[in-house]
Amino acid sequence: MKGHISISRRTGGGVPDSIHIEIEEDNSSITFVDFELTLEAFTQAITGHGNVPGKLTVRALDRVGWTAENKTEEVPYDLYSDERNPKEALAPFEVNGWRARKGDLDNMHCKVPGKKAQRVVFFRHVPPRSGAAE
Repeated sequence: MKGHISISRRTGGGVPDSIHIEIEEDNSSITFVDFELTLEAFTQAITGHGNVPGKLTVRALDRVGWTAENKTEEVPYDLYSDERNPKEALAPFEVNGWRARKGDLDNMHCKVPGKKAQRVVFFRHVPPRSGAAE
């Protein structure tokens, strides 16, 4: 597998400054590891001190290595007068693992010109094909 690592410094917001190390797997585009350290702990780690403590978050390990797919659909929905629950408008499109980016339904920038419809992005992860190269 191939991936990317990002190291960023987060400051402000009334919380102590910290360093975040994120690991993203390329095929699925999932950031599955987030490691947060204090500035002091990060300094110790990069200068050779071992076993430096931090806050570890691991997520979506069941989808790492899967393939991320997305598509855009025109969903019949009148942004200004549709009285249906948004989930009801999206339901016919959320099949076979597809999930909507729900904010698109309420976003005036996603309105399809001249139609009572919204452009909505859908995404899913599919397992790797058997025998596929890593």
